[in-house]
Amino acid sequence: MRNTLNTIVKKLSYSDAFILIIPMIGILGFVFQYEIEAILILCTLLIILLLSQHDVLPTFLLVVIIGMVPLARHADVEYFVPFFRMFEPFVSEEVQGMIQNYEGNRFVYLVAPYVVYGVIVSFFLHFILYPAKFRIGRFFYPTIAVAVAVSIGGLGYTSFGEYFSFPAIFYVFFLGIGTVLAYIFLEMYLPRDNPYMGEYFAKMMLGIGLMGIGMLASGYYQNIDQIIENGPSNMFQWRNNLSNNLLLSMPFAFYLALKKKHFALYFAIGVLQFFTLVLSYSRGGILFSTLVFPFVLVSTLALAKGERLKTIFTLTVVVTGLYLVFDNYIQPPIEIIEDLIARVTFSREESRYRMFLQALERFREYPIFGTGFAKEVHYTPQPMALSWYHSTISQVIGSMGLVGIVAYVYQELVRLFTIVEVRSKFNLAVLFSIIGFGGYSLVNVGYFVPLPFVVMVLTMFMVAERYNKILKDNPELAKEEALSLK
Repeated sequence: MRNTLNTIVKKLSYSDAFILIIPMIGILGFVFQYEIEAILILCTLLIILLLSQHDVLPTFLLVVIIGMVPLARHADVEYFVPFFRMFEPFVSEEVQGMIQNYEGNRFVYLVAPYVVYGVIVSFFLHFILYPAKFRIGRFFYPTIAVAVAVSIGGLGYTSFGEYFSFPAIFYVFFLGIGTVLAYIFLEMYLPRDNPYMGEYFAKMMLGIGLMGIGMLASGYYQNIDQIIENGPSNMFQWRNNLSNNLLLSMPFAFYLALKKKHFALYFAIGVLQFFTLVLSYSRGGILFSTLVFPFVLVSTLALAKGERLKTIFTLTVVVTGLYLVFDNYIQPPIEIIEDLIARVTFSREESRYRMFLQALERFREYPIFGTGFAKEVHYTPQPMALSWYHSTISQVIGSMGLVGIVAYVYQELVRLFTIVEVRSKFNLAVLFSIIGFGGYSLVNVGYFVPLPFVVMVLTMFMVAERYNKILKDNPELAKEEALSLK
């Protein structure tokens, strides 16, 4: 019976319908402001996947979409009170008051914690239902190194009370022990011999891209009057998190286009992701998508061979269509371009620059372990949020010192080796993905957001490593994946 269920669930979860349905649930929850309901549906599907099959790769899409659904609820702690019931003894008195005085949907209030508990229990039950031998894979020691650096950040400086304060302990746990547990789980249960896994992972990334496109399109539609009057600048607070997701996912649409099947569709979705990044008005998204996109485009043209005319035609159609829509209904594109150029200027008066100086000062004072994650920076964080430096470099040197620098450099070197180990189209997509994400992390802290970004990047490189081995053992597939210009 379990084998039959496993087969059915696996067939459904590896289908194109799954890739479309999961983002659609996320988009509907986002657009109609039923975020908690959408999250609970996705969590229920996650539980089903965890309990019904050995392979956990399909859960990747669910986890990332769950992280994207609530992005428009930034700092709306009261809305997510049903989830905070789980942490009531640890949260601030302000949040405890919100829990006690909650007047929202009672069904959601009662059900939400149990669904989350269900996900946690299913995670551990998976080990029992599908016992597997743990292997120390390539990313074990880098993950351990980062976890140790995060866990001992601020040693000798951070007080006992600060270290165990919430949310500092939340981030320390999930970036440390939590990420190690995620790695162990993935190492045991990601497939090792599935020749389709590269393409399937790319399709899940495509689903993430569709979610992002849908989010921005709905944002423009719902705020069209304001946008026409004042322009779209600063309209969407969630633009930065959206940009992280799309910088990671965008190159994989072009990778799928190179598979030749549905070339124009995948290529068009990739181009739309680029314009979504730009039109979100995230400065980092604009800057690093504009830096990466030309390389992605040129690489696609070079590798597309017989599809090059189709590439140029599809690009022309998408760009022309967007131009006409904006010129006639929203704002003249030339005005948008001028505004975008103005947005990507930087000055020494900006908070990120002052935060960087503050991180340097703390590094000079506490060079070995930094000052940890509880020490506030130049701004007051929102409830349940960490005191970010808004730059991964600043966060590493300020919070973890030399120990953090060594750990993160070690991790990135191992990842770089994985990319260059096999010269494949898939690894080229991984390279562009991490360049965009890593570049944006110079002015953001994607590397310190456990869900979804840390898990996304970890999974991507573990899939790349496994796919490298598959390509080495499969000459036909390796030939198809080769970076050949002939």
